[in-house]
Amino acid sequence: MASIHAEIPADINIMKIHNIIDTTERELSQKLNIYLVIHMNPISVEDEGIKSAKEEIKK
Repeated sequence: MASIHAEIPADINIMKIHNIIDTTERELSQKLNIYLVIHMNPISVEDEGIKSAKEEIKK
């Protein structure tokens, strides 16, 4: 069993991202032979703090 937290843009269409997450859960569960849950964490991708953290991670 595994759990993943996926950061998603806060302004994305909820139905679109829900379908992507569901598909990803099923595909990875089958490929890895585990029970996988992906939890969505909406974030504001335009937030200066988020942008700064993203740049630090890229380095």
